[in-house]
Amino acid sequence: NMVVNAVKKAVLNKQVKNPMGFLIDFFDIDMFTANYTELTTTDEMPDKELIESEVKQGQQQEEKDQLQTEYEKNKAIFEKHNKVSQSFVNAFLKTVRELDELGDLKPHLIEMLTNTVVDKENQTLYVPAPDYTLLDWFDINFKEELENFIKSKTGKDFSVEVVLYSP
Repeated sequence: NMVVNAVKKAVLNKQVKNPMGFLIDFFDIDMFTANYTELTTTDEMPDKELIESEVKQGQQQEEKDQLQTEYEKNKAIFEKHNKVSQSFVNAFLKTVRELDELGDLKPHLIEMLTNTVVDKENQTLYVPAPDYTLLDWFDINFKEELENFIKSKTGKDFSVEVVLYSP
């Protein structure tokens, strides 16, 4: 594990200009007595690709774990409150400009709205987003529009919160 971590640091650290030299210093290798073939696997260094792949998988797993933690945290919101009605979703979708131009994102918008819940006590609508990308996309493009739509229909100032959750 120590060797793998040292190699990862050497490969990923942009400050290290000579990764092999870094490793020689790190492990205090005496180059006068060391056998070069024992220090390397091949001339093509396939280990670099393997390490980069492992790092990428680790980052993906970390993001997945982070999402799962957020989902669990927000799960109570969606279990406690009632979903908005389908007629509400349809009415809002009719007001969305350029709905057909959303392309592949249109089903995501419909699904997010369909799974939205309303907390009448706190006057808040919670819109579930399955990932950070869709959370930001909805937040930027539709949050204010949805708040204005609610105010125009009910006269009440409901806030809209986009949270990470996947029903």
